[in-house]
Amino acid sequence: IILLSLALLALAMSETPPAPPTLPPFVSCVGLSGQACADLIREDYPSLRVVIIPEGSPVTRDYRMDRVRVFVDESGIVQGAPRLG
Repeated sequence: IILLSLALLALAMSETPPAPPTLPPFVSCVGLSGQACADLIREDYPSLRVVIIPEGSPVTRDYRMDRVRVFVDESGIVQGAPRLG
């Protein structure tokens, strides 16, 4: 039983999940329309969920590795670099 427990513990420790990938902020989006920015991100990273949000809108505080929020001003222009999360 002890050997089995040690083997299971060693197996569990060896299967630590890899660190999530990180992406740099999408600085090339600054100055683009929100839609153009979203299209640009989706072209390079089709698995990401890209959401266009007006600046100042309430958002959830959860951090998601599959989401990029694109905040736009009242003219629909991206003022800050979107980030993963």
